[in-house]
Amino acid sequence: MSHLLNLAMAARLVGSSRREVQKKIQQGELQTFEGQIRVDELLRVYQNVQLHDATMLEKVRAIKEQAIYKHKEDPALPSAEVLMEKVRELNQELVAKQQQLNTYQTMVGQLQHKLETIEQQCDHKDKMLLQSLIAWLASSQEQSKQHYQRH
Repeated sequence: MSHLLNLAMAARLVGSSRREVQKKIQQGELQTFEGQIRVDELLRVYQNVQLHDATMLEKVRAIKEQAIYKHKEDPALPSAEVLMEKVRELNQELVAKQQQLNTYQTMVGQLQHKLETIEQQCDHKDKMLLQSLIAWLASSQEQSKQHYQRH
């Protein structure tokens, strides 16, 4: 496969200006591939040019390889394995918190039921106090449900 070059690099290799190379592209004399120019296409149009200096092509290849390597091995980003382990840990934590929440919701429901049972056995003064407590508990549960549904 032939090397692909950007317009500026192609112009440098043939000893021409970018404008001249671009003009050849616009006139259809020089074909491009995804905005890049193949070396063999460049040699087809610029037949008198000798690419005896392979160092320029080697530099281009080295720059591309280094850019790809740096992108793949960016030290600022954790590896896929580290990320997967973190996802597993967070998932386990989420499951544990959900179980804890379910337990608390069950306990609050049981507490409300017990308070209602006690209320039926109390005198008028205590009954009013328990009714107030039961109403507060129900209101608090509803507010909590609405809060977590929004978030």
